[in-house]
Amino acid sequence: MKKIVYLLLPVGVVFLMIILTILLASPYGPRYYTREDVLRVTPIGTSMEDTIRLIRRSNRIGIHHIDHEHGFAISGNGSWNFTDDEEIVGVASIRGYFRIIVRDFPFDRSRSSSEHIFWGFDENGKLVDVYIWPPNEL
Repeated sequence: MKKIVYLLLPVGVVFLMIILTILLASPYGPRYYTREDVLRVTPIGTSMEDTIRLIRRSNRIGIHHIDHEHGFAISGNGSWNFTDDEEIVGVASIRGYFRIIVRDFPFDRSRSSSEHIFWGFDENGKLVDVYIWPPNEL
């Protein structure tokens, strides 16, 4: 009888931990961020160097690419592949992404979202605009 109790007790504890984890864990699913969320971290007028530093300190935003020679295009995807009829923002730019925390018991992991963020800077290196692609409709 004692052997059965000693065998069932650890199984019961593990089962209870799994049930509590499922009930109490609030997984963070994809959240759609807005331009205002980005501007809270990197306000208009911030220098390019300060913007890079603020993004790297943020646990919600990451950097894909920094381009000191080109702005970004406000087009279907904000890319650097410009056509003649696209509006170009800035003379330098940063392409970034949102980090999404995914809860996988027992560890949390970070992944990038499908949304891209573009920061455009003027000739003085000051932030002039932020663009999110794809634009989210809230």
